[in-house]
Amino acid sequence: MNAAPLDIVTSPWRRLVISKASDVDRPAYTLCALERLQDSLRRRDLYVAPSERWGDPRAKLLQGARWEAERNQICRSLNLPLDADQTLARLRAQLDGAYRRTLDHLPENEAVSLDRNKRDRPLTLSHLDSVDEPDSLIELRELVVERLPRVDLPEILLEIHLRTGFADVFTHMG
Repeated sequence: MNAAPLDIVTSPWRRLVISKASDVDRPAYTLCALERLQDSLRRRDLYVAPSERWGDPRAKLLQGARWEAERNQICRSLNLPLDADQTLARLRAQLDGAYRRTLDHLPENEAVSLDRNKRDRPLTLSHLDSVDEPDSLIELRELVVERLPRVDLPEILLEIHLRTGFADVFTHMG
């Protein structure tokens, strides 16, 4: 187990996985690897095939001749140019502008502190104060809640079972 690849071990896990004698703790390493696996699945860096939830999100994109046939209509409906380089250049400029504005305002931002002596975590963000919800949002939320039907959970489960038959796979304990 000491030949296990340690590049997956993050700094919070390091003290649990690697002992002072530089031995690898197998259960801790396993949990660390599972956490990294879950993070990779969540970020879509890793895919499971076939799977609806954890599958490759690019698999459902239009490709080839079908994309070429639909491209004009899709770009027009999204108000995007046909040339992807134009869109990428615009987005690149927006991102660069946002980075520059952030950098320009960093010295006077009291919520951010930068300590270059801390090698692990030089950037610290303080907690933000909560912002009061505007009256219009509170009123809108109340209007939406008024319009939603009052339904009990058993009714929802029965309706979903009628559509999908999911409850058929359960067996009675008795």
